Amino acid sequence: MALGDSNPAKTLATPGHRPSNDPNDTWIGLDNPNAIMSGFQLAFGAPISISSYIGNVGDNNNWLERLQTGLKTFAVPISSIVKQGTAPFQVVSSTPVAHLTSQFAQGFSLTGATGSIGGSQLQAGQCASGTATVSGADTSMTAVASPSSNPLADSNHGLSIWAFVSAANTVTVEVCAVVTTTPISTTYNVRVSQ
Repeated sequence: MALGDSNPAKTLATPGHRPSNDPNDTWIGLDNPNAIMSGFQLAFGAPISISSYIGNVGDNNNWLERLQTGLKTFAVPISSIVKQGTAPFQVVSSTPVAHLTSQFAQGFSLTGATGSIGGSQLQAGQCASGTATVSGADTSMTAVASPSSNPLADSNHGLSIWAFVSAANTVTVEVCAVVTTTPISTTYNVRVSQ
């Protein structure tokens, strides 16, 4: 059903005034019109965007969710309930995703990286440390870190790597010597999860 006809001349020229949709029409229809009745799939189309509103007649400004070519935008917090046995919910973002919550959020994680840590000799039990800024991290979360390259010049020497959220948006990484050694200076990738 066309809600906005981009080619009214074609519509008027078609017997019964029911032509096929055009790419620039705004319409509600079916993805698979030849399916059996219990297999229909609802589809929407528009030339610019598809917006969702609640308590608004549509003002092109106060939408809550909008789909455009290559972009899905949410103007409200996102909440997801991931049921047991469901694949983890994952968000990849180049900016902080505020207000994102998930029940059973094993797959929910935030990431960051430290500056270089190491480069000086450590006695057994001594540590070198650095921090990573991880937007959205808080001290109730769990952090892990891994080196971006091998920090050991000699595989006979051992290091222990610790990571923890030391303050809001900050993860501290400690590289501690098990025996006297000099860890090679490298950055550490950090992942924080609830």
